[in-house]
Amino acid sequence: SDNPFNNTIWSNNLINGKNIFYLKNIQDTEFQLNETTGYVACGWCNNVTFRNANNLSNNSQAVLFYKTNASMVENITSFDNKEGIYLFYSGDNKIVNSTFRNNYDYGIYIDTNSLNNIIDTGIVYHNWDGIYINADGNNITKSNISKNRDTGPGFPNKGIRLYSNNNTVDNSNLTNNGGWATDAEIYIDFQNNKILNN
Repeated sequence: SDNPFNNTIWSNNLINGKNIFYLKNIQDTEFQLNETTGYVACGWCNNVTFRNANNLSNNSQAVLFYKTNASMVENITSFDNKEGIYLFYSGDNKIVNSTFRNNYDYGIYIDTNSLNNIIDTGIVYHNWDGIYINADGNNITKSNISKNRDTGPGFPNKGIRLYSNNNTVDNSNLTNNGGWATDAEIYIDFQNNKILNN
């Protein structure tokens, strides 16, 4: 059902004193954000670009794509959220030149039926898990993923967690993720994933 995401939020609302972009059924549009942007959500969108937000913080997700395709997030910084960015039923999107840090669940979360997304030139550090992918055919390239860990034992952390098939990680640096015996730079639980030139 679409109902949990089918809300109406007026544009004059603020979150943490900053502006909310809560958009539905938008296509072929580019948004230039800034330091006054506090939250971005796009549902049922196509070919939409969000650029240049450096202060997306203190949300459940700083950026949410729901049934949004062929769109892009570029040059954003997301921190102190539950998830830095969350893609749900959203495919063929790009996350480019963006930083996700100190998010207390996942820096980047690509979830159900979110196929063929690209994470390009990302900086992902000091999150619980750096990148969690629960959908097929996604690509992480030219990214730095480091120091994604918890402070105590019993909570296994990963730089990248792949719970899906046919994903590719290439030309990326993974360093100092985890820190306990059950932790790992990359955790793979399905098939036909490719780890290249890292």
